[in-house]
Amino acid sequence: MGDHPEACGNRHPRRRGLPVPARLLGPTPVLAGRLSLDHRGTAQRLCPRLHRPAAPPAAPLAVFLPVPGRRPGGAASCCMSQGISGALRGASGSEAAALRRPPVRLPPTSDILAGLAVFGLVVVPLLVLKFHGGKFPLDLAVYREAGRVVLHGGDPYAPDFGRHLRIPLPFTYPPFAAVGSVVLGVLPEPVAIVAWTTLSLSLLVVMVWLVLGQSLRHPVLLGLAAGALAWTVPLNETISFGQVNL
Repeated sequence: MGDHPEACGNRHPRRRGLPVPARLLGPTPVLAGRLSLDHRGTAQRLCPRLHRPAAPPAAPLAVFLPVPGRRPGGAASCCMSQGISGALRGASGSEAAALRRPPVRLPPTSDILAGLAVFGLVVVPLLVLKFHGGKFPLDLAVYREAGRVVLHGGDPYAPDFGRHLRIPLPFTYPPFAAVGSVVLGVLPEPVAIVAWTTLSLSLLVVMVWLVLGQSLRHPVLLGLAAGALAWTVPLNETISFGQVNL
């Protein structure tokens, strides 16, 4: 019917005084269940009985029906695929931009050194107070003793463990902690104290930076905050006893 314009009662349909080829009345591309605007409008004016207004589609997806004489994957389908892929790329790009975080920018080296200097000035009096008179961290002594026992093939969980310590205490940590304590058992006592205390203070600085880095951006302020926290009872006891709480 679409190929025979005589069905409309008009043998030579015209639009604005120009002849319209009969192939325009044939099957045309369908977009979302409706004919394209140009062809549909032309066909309605030429032959209203052939085309009725279609209800709007329920889904926003576009569906192309095959057109006789047109090979699949032509210009229309190509444009449609490019439009869909472009929309998907745009959506994924916007989501990625929303989730993208700004790069972490380290402050100048001079500011970092100034922050560490301030932290040292605040913490050094605490270390002198806690370690003066040859005091040795009690828990660190237990770790070193466990490392020496494991290094010599002994049992850190034996009843007589720690009899050589200033205050005999048992080793109450899991076996992998005893194996890890071998490094402390090899180090001389002063070196072990300095290394363990430096590690604890470094972890304190890192934790303060992770928690307060967005609020206190300047390293000097972070150094002051970390130094002040080191003077609190939970932290200064952890440092003075050489514990693993940090």
